[in-house]
Amino acid sequence: MLKKISTTLLITASILIFSNQALAQETTNTISSSVSPALISLKLDKGETKSSSYEYVNGTDDNLIITISTRAFAPSNGEHGTPLFIDKDGKKVTSPLTSWIKLNESSMSVKKGEKATVNFQINVPSDAKEGKYFAAIFNTETDGGSDSGSLVKKELGVTLVVEVLAPKPIPGTTTTTWQKDNLLSYIIFGAALLALLLLIAAIFKRKKKTPKFFPEEERKELVKKVKRKVKITKNKK
Repeated sequence: MLKKISTTLLITASILIFSNQALAQETTNTISSSVSPALISLKLDKGETKSSSYEYVNGTDDNLIITISTRAFAPSNGEHGTPLFIDKDGKKVTSPLTSWIKLNESSMSVKKGEKATVNFQINVPSDAKEGKYFAAIFNTETDGGSDSGSLVKKELGVTLVVEVLAPKPIPGTTTTTWQKDNLLSYIIFGAALLALLLLIAAIFKRKKKTPKFFPEEERKELVKKVKRKVKITKNKK
């Protein structure tokens, strides 16, 4: 699928001819500029920064000035089919990936028969959503000065697919996101329950050790009854 998108990008990067003279000259001059690799696919973590590059080869007979830019696209039919740069409402397709790409240079001169390396960085925000993001880095050619006076323009696109990965679990743990979010609630509930159990145990322990005392009046009455019984017993003897 990714190879299909990359091939389609190169097809849709059409040659723009501005005059009949330029058209005639293009038919005699073979345009053989190329980019390698034509597809860059990366899997990155949230907050990760990744440097990457590709080579642009000027296989023409002219010195060229290359203007480098980024453009978002969306694959039609999910992840398959032709890349769409314009949505169904006629608006440009947008993607946060274009703002994550930092080009080291926006233009460069490449002499005929030579090649140049295009360097760039991708900075994935720490709060980026998981999933795949699509964009293209376009290399727009303009004549940098030649005897032919050609005004031919051509765009070569490098397909860029970045997949933002889900956070990796800590080795040896199986705590789910829901459990992490409710961990504080569990701790508070457990502490409150423990405190309640300790309080109940302390109350029972105190009651068990507390001596039972008779009120003063009941104690005196009990003593009198005991003395009476002792006196009656003696009289009988």
